[in-house]
Amino acid sequence: MLPVDAVVAAALKPEVASRIVDIRAVPKDQVILDVGPATVAEIMQRLGACRTLVWNGPLGAFETAPFERGTVAVAQAAAKLTEAGKLLTVAGGGDTVAALAQAGVVDKFS
Repeated sequence: MLPVDAVVAAALKPEVASRIVDIRAVPKDQVILDVGPATVAEIMQRLGACRTLVWNGPLGAFETAPFERGTVAVAQAAAKLTEAGKLLTVAGGGDTVAALAQAGVVDKFS
C-alpha cells in the first residue's frame, strides 16, 4: 500500500510548520508537500526487491526545506543499491535530475 503517510503544511514556504499525517487523514486546510517516513520506509523495502528503477519526478517539493527529506532519503537508498550492483537506476526529467543532484547522488545512478 503506497503511500502510507504524508508531510503536510498550510503553505509551501521554507521552514513552515509541518506535520506527518496518515494519507487518509489530510486536513482540508493543509497541502501534501512530501511523503512521510512510513512511506519512505515502504519505498525502501520495495526497492530491495527491484532490479530496475525508472525514476521520473521527485517525491515532494524538494526545492523547499523541509520537504526534500523523502526524495533525498529514497535517492540515497537507490544510489547505495546501485553502487552495490543490486539496482539499475534511470533518472528521467529535469526535476528528477535536480533532486538527485541536491541529494548528492546524481553521479551514482546508472
